[in-house]
Amino acid sequence: MSFAELLSYISTLTVFIPFLLCLQAIRKKEKFIIALFVLLCTSILTSGLTEYYIQMGSETSLLCLNVYTLFEFTGISIVYALLLPHLKKLIYGTVLLFVAFFIANCYWLESIHTIQDYPLVIESVIVIAYCIAYFFHSLKEVGHDYSVLRDGKFWINIAFVSYFIYSIGLFAIVNHIFTELEPATAQALWNIHNINYIIKNLLLAIGIYRIGKSARPPFELFGADENWWQRLPSNPAKDVSAQP
Repeated sequence: MSFAELLSYISTLTVFIPFLLCLQAIRKKEKFIIALFVLLCTSILTSGLTEYYIQMGSETSLLCLNVYTLFEFTGISIVYALLLPHLKKLIYGTVLLFVAFFIANCYWLESIHTIQDYPLVIESVIVIAYCIAYFFHSLKEVGHDYSVLRDGKFWINIAFVSYFIYSIGLFAIVNHIFTELEPATAQALWNIHNINYIIKNLLLAIGIYRIGKSARPPFELFGADENWWQRLPSNPAKDVSAQP
């Protein structure tokens, strides 16, 4: 087994890390975690089907990947619609437009049985916009004692924005990579994507772990003129000793 093949399998298997952590975090019944869990399930199912059809030498593997782009974008959009409720209508409207574009692209521009790059690029641009919008939205909720280490949503947002920013260049030429370049060169370039995919899954895992592990908020809910010790419960032993 070559290094490229090993890296490809590792990148595929790393999706199970955030998936398993989701099983714990989903108990909190937060809607965006449930949406993220469904997205991860879709990713695992697509990876399995794609690998099966590749081993069979069928072009259906490309169909699975292209359709997954549509489901992935829809799933990520639902996640951010729940994180950005004030933009929910805009995000759902964007999903409808993307679906219309995807169908038109399959009919007039790129066959569903070929490697499609237009949907990947457009998906990347829109998701990056979601991530930037959430970043500015989250700044409004940050307290003076904010900690990114405890903010699971921050890590999830970083996972998506870093993945699509670093992958958009490859997505723009993905058709050229696998149809015009030598197989060894194409695989070497795609190794960059696989490494990026591994990083994305690890960042998702950190975010999901923080959400599922700690009920503590990512910032302290004290006003600027309040002292934290004023919120502490009284000491019963001290109160008893103070009595005559």
